[in-house]
Amino acid sequence: MQLTVRDCNLRIVGKGGRVRDIRQDLRERLDAVAAEQDRLQKQVGDLEGQKKLLETLLQEEERRWPDSNPGVAVNGKNGHNTRDLSELILEIMSDGEDWYGSTVAAVAEKRGYHFGDAKPGRSTHFTLLGLAKNNRVESVGLGKWKLKGTRKVKDEADAA
Repeated sequence: MQLTVRDCNLRIVGKGGRVRDIRQDLRERLDAVAAEQDRLQKQVGDLEGQKKLLETLLQEEERRWPDSNPGVAVNGKNGHNTRDLSELILEIMSDGEDWYGSTVAAVAEKRGYHFGDAKPGRSTHFTLLGLAKNNRVESVGLGKWKLKGTRKVKDEADAA
């Protein structure tokens, strides 16, 4: 069943039990809603303009970035690497041994990771810090790191 305005008999009773005329109240509310609608439409127009500008800027950056910035990392990878440094570090440290950060950097370079203009030790160190923050590795002191939750199990011959 669909209701129409005619189906609704709104009566606002004022003092003395008389029905009050609410037409002016409705006009005022309608004006307020129309003003709010206009404000929001203007805001949507402004946002659409900003969106178009950002899309244009992004297109221009996408077009010119690779040529003007060779070897610079894009989303954690540079043009020469097929994987993130963090993935490579986790693979290198997967033996459960403690690793010096500088050794991890050297192994990453030997495995073909290109640091570009970045300093390998510095890049590796900050990647290790990020991995530690995400509970993937932990510092064991004096510049050494290991995978979180791994410990070297000694052979029976080592224990003897």
